[in-house]
Amino acid sequence: MEWKSDYITYAENKIHYFHGNENGNKNPIILLHGAMD
Repeated sequence: MEWKSDYITYAENKIHYFHGNENGNKNPIILLHGAMD
């Protein structure tokens, strides 16, 4: 399942993005929604 590491890397980028946005919540649901877009 090599795709998972790419997905996790993308998700980590989203964590940084959300961390600097609005209240900076690291909500996994929001995170996964962003990664799926």
